[in-house]
Amino acid sequence: MPSALDELKSRVSGLKAEVARMLQEPASAPPAGPTAWDVFAEEAGAVIGGALTSDFLGRSRVGSRAGRALVRQQRLTLQRQAAVNRRTGAVAIVARVRAEVEGSREHLDERFRRGLIVLLAEAENAHRPETILRRAGEAVDRVLSYAPRAQPQGPSEDYLLLKRLEEALRECIVSGLSTLTPDWWMARVPDNVRSKAEGRKAKGESSWPWYGGKDLPLIYFVDFTDYSRIIRREDNWRDAFSRIFGDPEILQTKLRELEPIRNDVAHTRGLTENARDKLRVYSRDLLGVT
Repeated sequence: MPSALDELKSRVSGLKAEVARMLQEPASAPPAGPTAWDVFAEEAGAVIGGALTSDFLGRSRVGSRAGRALVRQQRLTLQRQAAVNRRTGAVAIVARVRAEVEGSREHLDERFRRGLIVLLAEAENAHRPETILRRAGEAVDRVLSYAPRAQPQGPSEDYLLLKRLEEALRECIVSGLSTLTPDWWMARVPDNVRSKAEGRKAKGESSWPWYGGKDLPLIYFVDFTDYSRIIRREDNWRDAFSRIFGDPEILQTKLRELEPIRNDVAHTRGLTENARDKLRVYSRDLLGVT
């Protein structure tokens, strides 16, 4: 089933055919010199005018001049009227293109649509019909070649899973250590982890892209390697985490293998199937995150 944009382009395509037809029609501007037909018409007018003058006034010269002038004036009047009609038709085409554009606000990018409106306004204000038609044709071509900008995609499944795993690990550490002491950050976090996190926060360099630009607690400035050091610290493991993770060496291995996966996801690099499977399995194994 054709989309609304496809239907718009179909209608505008018909207008393009009308623009092309009108551009192929002969222009109505006065020619550079009289054609053979113009000469014949003027001479005929001169003969008629001269004959009439001779019959009534006994002179032919004045009638000959008047006849020629009358024919020339009639020709110019017709040409001017044809030019007016041609311009009116061209402006009518512009109005129809404008109506299609205005009626399709929800299908056209606003910036693109405004550009079309400006172009159509320039077309309407042009003097020569050919200029009006060319600019109308340009607007039509823009519509026919229009493709909506790709909408920004949401976070990938890998990104969301890693975010849930990180949040679960952080919550596990905070809840486990805060029950031991309210000053857990100073008393239970290794010095090198604490100093690195403090340095990152001072530079505004969160290890996690989903937490950038916020005034966050220092725990938000550690990475998987740091989590492993905090959890595996001897007193922390004994007092809070052994019953949760079971084997400190397995925990260390999994978090170490997750670190390059985290870097790829954070920098929007696609994961291999092996890395993606590892992320899913380790997320489930560590804290039941799926």
